[in-house]
Amino acid sequence: MKQFIAFCLLALSLPLPSFADEVSAYEKVVASGTIRCGYFSWPPYIVKDPNTGTLSGINYDIMNELGRLLDLKIEWKEEVTAGTAIEGLNTGRYDMMCATLWPDAARLKYSQMSVPAFYSTVYVAVRADDTRLDEAKTAINRKGIRIAGIEGDITATLAREKFPDATLTALPQMSDSAQLLQMLATNKADVVLVDKGTIADFNRTNAVKLKVAAGLPPVQVFSENLAVHKNETELILMINQALRIMADSGTMRLIVGKYSDYSYYAPQPSWKEDYLR
Repeated sequence: MKQFIAFCLLALSLPLPSFADEVSAYEKVVASGTIRCGYFSWPPYIVKDPNTGTLSGINYDIMNELGRLLDLKIEWKEEVTAGTAIEGLNTGRYDMMCATLWPDAARLKYSQMSVPAFYSTVYVAVRADDTRLDEAKTAINRKGIRIAGIEGDITATLAREKFPDATLTALPQMSDSAQLLQMLATNKADVVLVDKGTIADFNRTNAVKLKVAAGLPPVQVFSENLAVHKNETELILMINQALRIMADSGTMRLIVGKYSDYSYYAPQPSWKEDYLR
């Protein structure tokens, strides 16, 4: 009997599990009417005004429309980097990564990624005065050619995959797009694998200009995906439905169309015009 009483007293002294810890991000979003967004500055996806902190860009436009469609407020909770985006999801600092990501093995393993919000085309970027790699994609994959990428981000993963014989110059995970392209501008790298929009934004504000290597085809076309915690199935299902509605209604085409010069493409609607005839 004494042992039983002692056990009961011990059990009562232990802290009770917190119900709040068991509430999913989906339940928090529905209850609060707010999606807490993680994001990273990577023009023209997310552009942050250095003076006012005001956000703009294709991801900003998409999230505002998604919030309107779902009757949810979009709160831009925390700025991170492309290399640390998933970490914040898995520690609960925000509900969703609202800056779209290119999918890779690590992101697919440690998060749930949405259906494509849109598609982007990745090119070989070089300095504007550098013609060594023009018309000769095979010349990139050799020792002596330096490709810059951000560790933990697909800019580094893609370089390793597509050009394994080149030298990868890896930047720390906390680096952003401006630091990545500065590697080209300061001649610390010969190549960066990025989209046209990122190059165009860099050229607007920097004296040293960059370009897409002439005559080379795109390296790859990537889907641009939003991401949630790996266990948040209900949340990603809701986001997927909203993105599908935006594609089918033509709204996504209108948003992406504002950035069409950068080789971004909206998903095709799931219905065909023939159905209306």
